[in-house]
Amino acid sequence: LGEVGGTAAAGRLVAVYQARVEFMALADWLRQLKLLVQDVCSHKGTLAESCPRADRNEAGHTAWVTLELVYGKGRLEKFAADADEDAVYDELAAEPRVRQLLTPSDGAANHVLHLQKGEVEAGSAEAAKEVGATAVGAMAAAATVVAV
Repeated sequence: LGEVGGTAAAGRLVAVYQARVEFMALADWLRQLKLLVQDVCSHKGTLAESCPRADRNEAGHTAWVTLELVYGKGRLEKFAADADEDAVYDELAAEPRVRQLLTPSDGAANHVLHLQKGEVEAGSAEAAKEVGATAVGAMAAAATVVAV
């Protein structure tokens, strides 16, 4: 939003919303994945049959929800009811879509996406209105954005 706020040449079209999303490194995710899979497995080392109830197993519930956010809702339920913890980890760790997203192609430490949405004329009344309307939302979003 920096350019929309008035630093770009007036009359030039600029993005209304801009974001830079930096994903965690694959090695960091694999360490986190190991812990999450442990939390959704029983003390016997097998996957829970369904999402644990938050009031009975908060860590297991949170881990299940996190894994569904990354791998898709219902993904864990596709495993056999007595799936071994190591087998669950190995299959999720090998997921090509997640591996690709967390592996930068340019040799950087992390994969970064730059996103833009909407256009307004720099310096216009519409641009000033958008900056004011989005400032509060952007601050709230910045406080809650977590990228895998």
